[in-house]
Amino acid sequence: MISIEPVTVRRRAFTLVELLALIAVIAILTGLVLSAVSAAKRRAKLAHCGSNVRQIGFRIQEYLADNHAYPLYGTPISAWTAPRGRRDPELMDTWFNWIESGARPPDLEREKLNSVKTIFRCPAASRPSRDSLPQGASRGVGWTDYGYDALGLGGWTRQPYLGLGGHHTSGTNDWRPRVLESEVVSPAEMIALGDGFVGWNGVVSDSTSGWLGRDMDFFLTPRVELPSGIDRANARHQRRANIAFCDGHVAAMSFDALFKDTSDAALSLWNRDHQPHRERLGN
Repeated sequence: MISIEPVTVRRRAFTLVELLALIAVIAILTGLVLSAVSAAKRRAKLAHCGSNVRQIGFRIQEYLADNHAYPLYGTPISAWTAPRGRRDPELMDTWFNWIESGARPPDLEREKLNSVKTIFRCPAASRPSRDSLPQGASRGVGWTDYGYDALGLGGWTRQPYLGLGGHHTSGTNDWRPRVLESEVVSPAEMIALGDGFVGWNGVVSDSTSGWLGRDMDFFLTPRVELPSGIDRANARHQRRANIAFCDGHVAAMSFDALFKDTSDAALSLWNRDHQPHRERLGN
């Protein structure tokens, strides 16, 4: 009689080393996937923001076609004294601050306000709540996601201003008369508006009140909220900004190109006469 020995099936298990190696591979793959997803989200937000900037730029182009001049930035005294405190709807900072405060601009139907609000909101921007600001911070000034090149190179004390905000009169709140279309020497090479940042020598922070600028004075004034503003600006688009130019085209530019580069071409971007004005760089 032939006896049949039972077949023993040996099941091979992972060794500890193999198990650790597998976990490491899975962790690496997960990290790569999450990194790719995060990068895709950042690119999508940058593109969404660029679309917003383009639409605001179109509004300026429409205004330019009708008036052959650029919208004012500041609020003329006459606007404050107008009946019922009505502010001039032509003013760029008026639009930015209306959206920030949630108020309804004059002559804008309420049902259109929400669609306008979305255009003035950068999807990657984070703004501090008034209550979270450090003691002594400028609590009365609202942060705005986008800003207008109102001043040109230099800052508030460098007059006459060479931006688009108007022919500001020193010592007054009146920015009139408006900057004429013909005064912008090179529309394709002049900044009109973009992400609301202010920078100097490569240091960039959130701006306030709807202005975008390469402004020394902003950093000379002690500001307790400045460190958090710098962090927010650096994080928004990984040290890039969407910029609309006076001819209507939009480009994503690095902070170094906007706020650190001292070549003639970089400095001229801010000024309607397309000159570098190195005398405004200070020491």
